[in-house]
Amino acid sequence: MSETILYATDLSKNAGEVLKYAYHLSNSFDKTLTILHIYQMPHIRFMVSRPKEQMKLMAIEEQKAVVKHYCSKHLADNFTDKRIKIKVLIEDNVLDGIVKVAKKLSPFMVLIGRKDKQTERGLLAGHIGKGLFTDLEVPVVIVPHKIKDIRSKNLIYATDFEEGDFFALKELIEMAKVADANIHVVHISTKDEQKGNEAMRAFKKRLLSETDYDRIRFFVLPCNNIKKKLKSYSKEINADLIALLTREEPGFFKQLFSRSLAEKLEVDIPIPLMSFNDAS
Repeated sequence: MSETILYATDLSKNAGEVLKYAYHLSNSFDKTLTILHIYQMPHIRFMVSRPKEQMKLMAIEEQKAVVKHYCSKHLADNFTDKRIKIKVLIEDNVLDGIVKVAKKLSPFMVLIGRKDKQTERGLLAGHIGKGLFTDLEVPVVIVPHKIKDIRSKNLIYATDFEEGDFFALKELIEMAKVADANIHVVHISTKDEQKGNEAMRAFKKRLLSETDYDRIRFFVLPCNNIKKKLKSYSKEINADLIALLTREEPGFFKQLFSRSLAEKLEVDIPIPLMSFNDAS
């Protein structure tokens, strides 16, 4: 199992709480925290005396100093933790940079801040989110900038009874054990509620036969709008995180549980969203 959590930041003013959340997670899971900043180096239109590679090295060192100052400001004394690593990568494309580092490190999870609605700043700007869901096989956690509560006591896992859900849930269970958290496995039944209940019974029976974790509950929630129901249910139980498997599948219902749903939830849900990539 990987020993690091990769947190990619744009160093924006509003992302300080996300950095604190990332640090809390790394402590909870006893992992190092690798803080990644992708620096898009400005194109120089005039002649310079220094070689290009030398200029890149100078820029990396300058940006590392900026990242250290940012972390010191938001983490205070916690920034002295030797398990915090700083990495700066010069890359024109932010998505490519995150994916490149993630594939090299094979982290426990990748964590990023949510794009601000009122500004163009923020890492998760449309195509970047889609790319991370598509290209990374490790869990991706998207955290709202206004996150204040760093606890993880009530977790929601939204299922459509796919084979990949068992793999994702087993990973989530191992995370839940660390926090002694409750897991609410929910299925939003948009059509035949009876079929949903039957499928959930079979799903529950198999999952419980493959895990010894006793803090899992199962619910079928009737509603035609999956995003709306997940939002209201998360508020009802005071959930701390929503997790789901993202996939590319044909068909109406499977489209609802596709990457597009994760993208809609990322924008609209006021708690962290964890995405497991269905690589099958």
